[in-house]
Amino acid sequence: MRTFEFLAGVAREMMKETDLSSQFASLLQMLGQFLELEGACIYLEQTDKPSDALTFSWEKERDTFLKIRQTNEVILAENQWRETLLRDGYYLFTDSEPWQKSVLFPIFFHRNLKGFLRCQGNEQETVWHSDNLNLVKTIAALASSLCERRYYQRELQSSENNFSSLVNTIEDLIMVTDKTGKILFANQAVTNKLGYTWTDLQRMTIPEFHPPDKRELAQKYFTEMAQGERERCPLELIKKDGTTMPVETRIWFGSWNGRECIFGLTKDLSKESELLERFTRFFENSEALMAITSYPERKYLDINKAFATRLGYSKEEVLGRTSAELGLAMHPRQHTEIANILAKYGRISNQEMQVRSKYGQVLDGLFSGEVVDIQGKQYFFTIMTDITELKSLQRNLDNQRDRLQNILDSNNLGTWEWDIPDGKTIFNETWANLVGYTLAELEPTTIGTWMNLLHPEDLVISQAHLQDHFDGKTEIYDCEIRMRHKKGHWVWIHDRGKVVTRDKDGRPLMMFGTHADISERKKIHEYQTEIRRLKKTVRLQSIFKSFIGQSEKIHHLFEQLERIVDKKINVLIQGESGTGKELIARILHDSSPLRPGPFVTVNSSAISLDLAESLLFGHKKGAFTGATGDTVGFFEQANGGTIFLDEIGDMPLEVQAKILRILEEGKVRPVGSREDHFIEFRVIAATNKNLFTAMQSQQFRGDLYHRLNEFTIVLPPLRERVEDIPLLVEFFLKEISDFYNLEPMTVADEVIAYLQQQEWPGNVRELKNLIQKLALLCNHNLIDMETVTYALPVWGGDPPKQTVQPSKTDSIESLASLENQTIHRILEKNQFHKGKSAQELGISRSTLYRKLKKEPN
Repeated sequence: MRTFEFLAGVAREMMKETDLSSQFASLLQMLGQFLELEGACIYLEQTDKPSDALTFSWEKERDTFLKIRQTNEVILAENQWRETLLRDGYYLFTDSEPWQKSVLFPIFFHRNLKGFLRCQGNEQETVWHSDNLNLVKTIAALASSLCERRYYQRELQSSENNFSSLVNTIEDLIMVTDKTGKILFANQAVTNKLGYTWTDLQRMTIPEFHPPDKRELAQKYFTEMAQGERERCPLELIKKDGTTMPVETRIWFGSWNGRECIFGLTKDLSKESELLERFTRFFENSEALMAITSYPERKYLDINKAFATRLGYSKEEVLGRTSAELGLAMHPRQHTEIANILAKYGRISNQEMQVRSKYGQVLDGLFSGEVVDIQGKQYFFTIMTDITELKSLQRNLDNQRDRLQNILDSNNLGTWEWDIPDGKTIFNETWANLVGYTLAELEPTTIGTWMNLLHPEDLVISQAHLQDHFDGKTEIYDCEIRMRHKKGHWVWIHDRGKVVTRDKDGRPLMMFGTHADISERKKIHEYQTEIRRLKKTVRLQSIFKSFIGQSEKIHHLFEQLERIVDKKINVLIQGESGTGKELIARILHDSSPLRPGPFVTVNSSAISLDLAESLLFGHKKGAFTGATGDTVGFFEQANGGTIFLDEIGDMPLEVQAKILRILEEGKVRPVGSREDHFIEFRVIAATNKNLFTAMQSQQFRGDLYHRLNEFTIVLPPLRERVEDIPLLVEFFLKEISDFYNLEPMTVADEVIAYLQQQEWPGNVRELKNLIQKLALLCNHNLIDMETVTYALPVWGGDPPKQTVQPSKTDSIESLASLENQTIHRILEKNQFHKGKSAQELGISRSTLYRKLKKEPN
C-alpha cells in the first residue's frame, strides 16, 4: 500500500511540473527520500560525446554528488553497463566494487538506450530486494516516458510553428471555420489585406466578408460548394475600410484540433484584375490586328478595334465564324500551314501572309499567335502587324536600288565593299578607272590596295575618321583624300562609307562606300578661296582707305577693325603719338551705325577740374559767374553719335570719376539744372600710355578702365612697319603736291632706304612733316639725298655749303657723317649745353641724346 501511495504522489507531482528539469528533480528527490538513498541521478546522452550529456541528480549530503559524478565517469569509461542493461534490464553492483549498493536502470528513447537511472543505496541499511528493484524500474520507465513526451511536445510545437510560418507566408487568404461559420484560424494575409484584427474576425461569420448586397448570393454559392455543385465563389470581399477586393474562393472539409471544420482558400485577384484591365486596354487600343479564337475550331470569340477597322467588318459579323468562312486568307494553303505549325509547336511567329478585307483590299501582314490554356479551355490568341506600307516601301526601295546603281554607273562613282575582319575588299571598275587603272590590273584587291594608293598624310587622317565611325561617334565615314594616279599625279577623291553590319559586341564587320573624283571641284574651290581673299582685301581697303599700309601688322589691324566696325561698343585705342589714333577713331565712327550722328573730339588732358562739369555736362544760364547763357556739354553734343576722348591717360583722377558716372548711368545733368538728360552715345578713347600699368599704380581708375576697354586696338609704331613707308611717302607727296599746286615729284630709292632706317619717334606725323619739307625744298622733280640734306635741321643759320656732291652709293653714309659733324659744331658753339643745342638744331632733347648714342666710339 505504501508503494502505491508513493507512486500516486509521484503522478500528482508530475502533473504539476511542466518543465523536464523540474520533473526530474522532483522525481529523484521523492525516490531518494522514499528509499532512504544516499543519492540518485539520471544520465541522458544527447550526442556521441559524453561532454554533451545531461545529468540530473539528488544527494542526501553535499559530498554525495561528487562521488556520484566520479563513479559515473568510471561506469561510462568501462562501458560494461550498456550490455548488462540491455541484457538483464538493470545492473546491480556487488559489495566488492567501490560503488557497492548502487543499481542502474535503463532509460529508453525511441526504443534505443539513451541513458540510465542510478540509485546509490545506504551502505548499512539498503537491501535491493525485488520490491525495491521493481519500484526503481517503474521510476526509470516513467523517466523514459517523460523524455518521450517532452520530445513529442517539442516536435509538435515546432510543427505548429513551421505550419504557422508557412501559412503566414502565403499571399492567399486562408481561414478555418466551424460548421456555423465561426472563424477558428486566419493567416496574416487575411488581416493584412482586409484590415481586420483577430478580435474583429472572431465576431464575424463568412457571409459578412462580402458586401451587404452580395451576402445572400454568397450564402447560396457556399451551400452549392458544400454540396459539390460549384467549384468556386467569384464574389469580391469587403475590406474594413469599405473598399472591395476581387477574389476567388474555394472550400473543403476536414478537422482542426479534433473538430470538424471548413477550410477556405481565397485567392487575391487584384493583380490579375489589374493585368486583365491593362491587357484589355492594350487589346482594344493596339494598332495591330488582334483576335481571340476557340481552339481547335478557331472560331472568333473577340476582335479588337484595329481588326474591325482595317478589314471592314463589324464585331457582330466576325464573332462565331472562322477566317475561312469570312474568306480572309488570300491563299487557302496558308490555313493548312498554320494548322500544322500549331499542332506541332502550339505557337506561330512572324509568318508572312496576305489577307483580304471585306471590300477586297489586300493587306500584307506579319502573323503571330499562341495557343493558351485558361481554366481548362484552350484559346488561340493572334496578332497580325499590318506591313502593307512596309512591303510597298520595300518594293520602292528595290526600284530605287536599281535606279541608284544606274546613277552610280552614269555619274562615274566608284564603289567599294570592305570585309573588315579579313581585309577583303571588292571594288567596281569605275573605282579603278578613277586612278587610271583597270580592275584587272589591281586584282586581287584588299584594303591594302587602297592604302597603297593613298597619300601618306591622308592615310593618317582617314584612319582617324574611320575609327570615329567604328566607335559610333559619326553616322557616316566622310573624308577627302588624295590618291596617286597611274600617271603619277594626285587625284582628289571624296571617300564616303558606312558600317552596315556589326557583331553582337558592336564590332564592325562589313562596310560599304563610294569614291567620287573631286579634283575639278578642288581647283574651283581654290579659285573661289582666292577670289574671296581678294574681295576681302578690296572691301577692307575701301573701309580703311584713309589708313595707308599693306604690312602684316596693318592687315592684322584691319582684321580687328572689321570685327567691330558695325558694333556700338566702347573701344580703347593705344599707340604712340603720331600713329593715327584719331584717324582710327574717325574710321570706326564712319563705319558704324552711328555714322549719321556727331563725332565729338575731346582733348582729355586739357580739361581742368574747375571746368570739367561745365565742359562735359554743359551748364544753364546763371549757374555760375560768367554763365551768360545755356551751354551744351561734350557728352550731350555727342548724343546719337561718338565721343572721342583723346589722351584719356592724362585726364585727372577727379575728372575720371565724373566720366565714369556718365558711362554707368547714361545720363547727364547740366550744371545749374534740376533735370537729367538721357543720352545715347559710343565712347572711343585713345592714349599713348599703358593704362593697365597706370591702373596698377593708381594713376588711372580701374573701374573706368574696364568700362572703356570693351575692345582694345593697339596701333603699331612706324618703325615696326617700315615696309609701309614707300606707300606713305607716295600718298603724302601727292597730297602735298595737290595742296600746294606743285609739279609731280618722285623720290629716289636711296631716300626711301634712308627713311626706312630711321627710328621715327614722331611716327607717321613726323614722316608727313618731313615729306612736306622735302617737297617744298625740292627744285626739280626728284627728291634725292641732296634734298634730304638741306631739309635736315643741321645748321645754325645759313645751310652749310657742300663742296662735293655725294654719289648715290655713298650718299647715306656721307649724310650721316655730315649730320654728326654738324651736331658737334653746334654743341661746341653752345658750350655743350644740350638743351640749347637741341633747340638750335630744331630737334627734341631726347632725339639729340639718341643721335649721340648712335655715334661710333
